[in-house]
Amino acid sequence: MAHVSEILQSLLIRKKLTNSQRNDIQLHANLEINSGNPNWFNSVEELISQFIGDEGRGILNKLTDALLHVQVGSPELLLVVENMPENIVADALGRLQPRSA
Repeated sequence: MAHVSEILQSLLIRKKLTNSQRNDIQLHANLEINSGNPNWFNSVEELISQFIGDEGRGILNKLTDALLHVQVGSPELLLVVENMPENIVADALGRLQPRSA
């Protein structure tokens, strides 16, 4: 919800939305997210696009301060890796193969 709020606030500041439009989108986003709609992201982005046009497409993909502070799990259990997870698993499985005699 904070992510959507930041996006909407930036649109309001840039005068792409009126305060009334921002409030309508915010309420819609709140209802979509809190009702557990798995398609809330697309639904909210579509509504934004109805107000501001094509600029609304992909707008929720922007990095906001809210997303910079999101953390999944305990920090001591997080592992930052350079390779894609599927490559790491494949490499690990390759090392587990029995060696030929």
